[in-house]
Amino acid sequence: MIVMWLWTAALAAPPTLGPDDVAPSACQWRAVAGTVTAAPLGEPAPDLGDACLGGVLDVAGRGTLAFPDVGLSRRVELARGRMQLAVDVGTIRARVAFVATRSAAPTGYLGIDGEAIVPKLQIAEARVDLPVAGLAASAGVVDDLWTISAQDRWGLRYVARTLGDDRGWMFRSDLGGWVSWTGPRGVASLSASLTTGEGADLRERNEGKDVAGLLVVHPLAFTARPILLEVALYGREASRGVERSRDHRIGARVDVAERRVGAGVETLVGWGLDGDPSVLPAGVSAWARTGPALPLVGWARVDLGWGDRRDADTLTTSWRVGVGPMLPWRARAIPAAFHVLVGYEGAALGANARPVAGASAGAVTHEVFLQIGARVDVRGRVALAAGSEPPQSLERMP
Repeated sequence: MIVMWLWTAALAAPPTLGPDDVAPSACQWRAVAGTVTAAPLGEPAPDLGDACLGGVLDVAGRGTLAFPDVGLSRRVELARGRMQLAVDVGTIRARVAFVATRSAAPTGYLGIDGEAIVPKLQIAEARVDLPVAGLAASAGVVDDLWTISAQDRWGLRYVARTLGDDRGWMFRSDLGGWVSWTGPRGVASLSASLTTGEGADLRERNEGKDVAGLLVVHPLAFTARPILLEVALYGREASRGVERSRDHRIGARVDVAERRVGAGVETLVGWGLDGDPSVLPAGVSAWARTGPALPLVGWARVDLGWGDRRDADTLTTSWRVGVGPMLPWRARAIPAAFHVLVGYEGAALGANARPVAGASAGAVTHEVFLQIGARVDVRGRVALAAGSEPPQSLERMP
């Protein structure tokens, strides 16, 4: 019912200008946000010259009321705190991103200066694009292929993480690199990564490396239809921890999006979790949301996740709905937006998925929240240092 309302309201509403409606320029050749696919084969690249400097600041605060009251039921949280800086010189890019995190563990009370919120490095990436061949390569602390592609299609990371990221089955980023090839008009992209398998938060624990592949297909790429249909397939052969325990994943996603509305479904299946090779997680997520051309944010989503798919009592079912304005109400072409959202999240936990297995307390939980946030995305041309030369030796590097 809610999904149908979102879809009908979005299609009936008059479109407003969105970020993609701005006249293209060299600084918009590649979005500031991370991608794990190459630019389409044959797409013209900007000329080498002045650098393009881009930055994103994304912050949001949230007040939450949870029930039943089994602990801290009224909370004020930092729902989103992320800063990103990218510099493009022609087809070469350097990008860094930081996220805000508590310095103490969720159940601990020992951190930095108490439990201060501190910046944590999320991305530190060096990247090159060769659109004449449809190729791209990246190395450093890079985006996870599946997580960033799912997050891009879900589109509302400031509301909730995607299925794998939310359940702790996937990393947001990892130390390593990837290569990608994209066909004409983006009809298909094939990306492959090699990473440590410990994520950005842990040092490498074993000699094994994670090898992953992502295939993204746009069946309607050569048609005149404005709807973007995307099919994605993912696979990962991986290990975790000093014992080199298996941590394999396969995933699939189908979604459709246009300027005013989007919807999709994804599934993720795993073998091993957090160093335990016997755990077999699995889940599915389905969502509908408004698109970037509307001044209104609305979403409805249902997730089903099994901590171990051999045990039906490890099932956790969660649902999310919400709505709110994106301000300024009509001038969406500017690279800044302010949102005020009201949302509801609920969850039903199986007997073996509850904090205390078999206990009735916490079997069904509900939360309502008010979230206020802003995102500023700016780009501009900056002059390169006159007469600068690349260092000939490490001793000359600052």
